[in-house]
Amino acid sequence: MASLRVPVVSMSGNDVGQADVSYYAENQRCVVQLRLGALELSAQGADYFDAFCEVRRKLEQRGFLVATYGGSRNLVLSGMCRDMGAGLSGYRATLGKQTRREDLVRIFDTGPDVQPATVEDQRAFHREWLLSISREARSSSS
Repeated sequence: MASLRVPVVSMSGNDVGQADVSYYAENQRCVVQLRLGALELSAQGADYFDAFCEVRRKLEQRGFLVATYGGSRNLVLSGMCRDMGAGLSGYRATLGKQTRREDLVRIFDTGPDVQPATVEDQRAFHREWLLSISREARSSSS
């Protein structure tokens, strides 16, 4: 079991404090647990990112967001990140640009470029990013 602390913010972006996060595999499922004061949330998923998204949804219902790359608006995961890396890493994406190795970050890490977002906002960005790189590929081949 791995444990660490992650920053939590309110939906308005105000600092709330640090939450304790643990993650581990159990019965071929990935488990993420988060504790923020007396609040304890847990979820399982096919990979750690899926489980983290479920914990984030529960946190969102209480008005909070995690301020990590895994909770950042512009994080996208490739199939390889999910299959080979168990969803522990993803890419910081920019609209219109393919991701590169130097864009790779761990989902529980934080940095100055983290953009805390809801799970749905993150998924919407992912769809928008996919469209933007397909448009870019089409215009490059013309």
